[in-house]
Amino acid sequence: MNNARKAATDLAVEFIGKLLPKTNNAELTRQRLDRLTDKEFEELMHSFKNEKDYLQLFSPIGDDDARLNMDNLHKVGHEYGISFYHKIWMPEEDGSWELSNKEAMIVYLPIRVQQQLISKKISIPKDNNHVDFYTGQATGPISKGARVSYPEVNMLLAMGLNKTVEEMMHFRGGSEKGMRLLEQSISQMGRASADALKPYSGEVGATLMLHSYLTAMMLKSTLLQK
Repeated sequence: MNNARKAATDLAVEFIGKLLPKTNNAELTRQRLDRLTDKEFEELMHSFKNEKDYLQLFSPIGDDDARLNMDNLHKVGHEYGISFYHKIWMPEEDGSWELSNKEAMIVYLPIRVQQQLISKKISIPKDNNHVDFYTGQATGPISKGARVSYPEVNMLLAMGLNKTVEEMMHFRGGSEKGMRLLEQSISQMGRASADALKPYSGEVGATLMLHSYLTAMMLKSTLLQK
């Protein structure tokens, strides 16, 4: 092993070891780098430089020693001259992009796939026949399967998945006519278009209900404006 490769390996192992000092991530990193040929190692370094590959951390579920600590993360970042805070380019509705005024923390978080596969956490509705009278949304233990929270909506919008949000919040979020048209289109043609169906889908029940509440309180709203 030449001196340059050894120095790069030692730096990577030292860095990973300081992020999670009570785990074997440093040892795993050294094993990963040591088993590469010189050519493979050089290609990996180029991938690191071009941000196509990264050093990895393994954080087993339920292991408190494998939890990332924010204070330690900032400490290590300061030691190595790494800033975790960046301004973000955000898409606008007209297709343009706007740079955020404030910086936000950007990190690649551990993926915990196992938690999504636990059978007791999976909720599969048996039908969609039980619908709330006021909101038009599926309700009850038999028909209600999942919900989309406000933070999840923001995440989907940040990823540019506007059509997914529209489907979840409009067609599957309480628009009785829209849901019926959506299922009918899928049943008859095997696909559905939100753009084609939206003019005929009507309003979402929850929106109508909130508009009625505000009107009863003598408050004007633009909820039903196109």
